Amino acid sequence: MTKKLTDTTTTTTKATLKNHVAPKARRIGNVLKSKFGVNLADFDAALGGDVASAQKIGELARQGRLSAELAPKLAQAYIEIINGSEA
Repeated sequence: MTKKLTDTTTTTTKATLKNHVAPKARRIGNVLKSKFGVNLADFDAALGGDVASAQKIGELARQGRLSAELAPKLAQAYIEIINGSEA
């Protein structure tokens, strides 16, 4: 007995994303808004295909990478300035 491989009675449903962050970390939304200017709705919108929200989050990521790259160099430069002024 063989089964037909194609089924013409299938229907498509829209996938929904469950917010696992809000119930677990209540303060994260406030911290994101106050420190970085984004909120959890921006992340939801980016996941939903909103280009402007994705670009805003991408720009924050770029700035974070740049800060992480330059911070050690700046720290070393300040140490040299402080050591030079003490001599």
